[in-house]
Amino acid sequence: MNKFFTSVIITIGLVTTTVIAKDNNAIKSLEHTLEKYKELTIKSDMVGTLEYIYPAVFKITPKEMLLKHFKTLKDIGKMPKVESFTYSIVKPLKSYDKGIYGVVNSSTTIEMNITPPIDKSNKEAYAKVQAILDDPEKLKAYKEFNLKVLKMQLGKDIKMSSDENSMLVKIERPSRLIAINEENKGWKFVSPTHAILSRLKPLLPKEIVENEKEIFDVKILTKEEKMAEMEKMLGTNLSQLKTNLTCSNMHIIDNALQLFKLDNSGLYPTQEEGLTALISNPNPTKYPNYSNKGYLKELPKDGWKTPFIYLYKQDKMELISLGADKKKGGKGDAKDISRSECK
Repeated sequence: MNKFFTSVIITIGLVTTTVIAKDNNAIKSLEHTLEKYKELTIKSDMVGTLEYIYPAVFKITPKEMLLKHFKTLKDIGKMPKVESFTYSIVKPLKSYDKGIYGVVNSSTTIEMNITPPIDKSNKEAYAKVQAILDDPEKLKAYKEFNLKVLKMQLGKDIKMSSDENSMLVKIERPSRLIAINEENKGWKFVSPTHAILSRLKPLLPKEIVENEKEIFDVKILTKEEKMAEMEKMLGTNLSQLKTNLTCSNMHIIDNALQLFKLDNSGLYPTQEEGLTALISNPNPTKYPNYSNKGYLKELPKDGWKTPFIYLYKQDKMELISLGADKKKGGKGDAKDISRSECK
């Protein structure tokens, strides 16, 4: 009997030792991969970094689109500079039906330049940016607004610091990574941020999502709740901002229509010709004095990114926005907005 128990104890010891050895090897493998990931991140090598991202993530945003976005940021000098990346692996690692995974607590410190991007080829946009840069009060307001937006996008746990007269912002962002080694093909990482959580959960192994309830079972805000949260953080009413933008863009079109009328014998474009008549001459015979450059390069849209409705009847012209619901009628921010209502 004693020999039997001795054998059992030895067997348990051997199994435990084997499990610990495998776990230690897996942890060493994960640490090695994290060091590579850290090195690439600090070098801002986005092509290399993306090779360590769990492939399902690219179903949310394709890799090609991310690379294009990174290139644009680099070209305009807005690529964030990663100053540090620290991590600690939560032990033990866990197994699931296709492999092993673990949770990694990490913290990334980056420096961002939030100066408005300058595009000298677009004279109108360049003039607006220059007006902000030349006015200390406007620049200060621009900076404060963007800091609030960053806080909202990156989460309440981030820490931000910036010198009063600088547009460089240092951001320290704690986060949790899910490290997944599927079918022993190497470690890949997922960052389950709130912004993509609802789309990410169905793409990840079900067992991992169910095991890590603390990470994945968080309340996902509805569109209305996100809007309210955004308004609270920005300290303003987004609906009103969109209404203001709508009226501002209506005024731009209205001014172009008045110039069109001035050049073309007091005529507005007909209902059939529509607002595209402000971009190119719809009838050179009818409008021989049409401006060579047109009156607009493109047609502005309302605050909800919907084209304006142009009405012209019996020498009377009107512009209409369908509001937030993009349908006729409605109340509140869904109410239709007409040019004549905009002051």
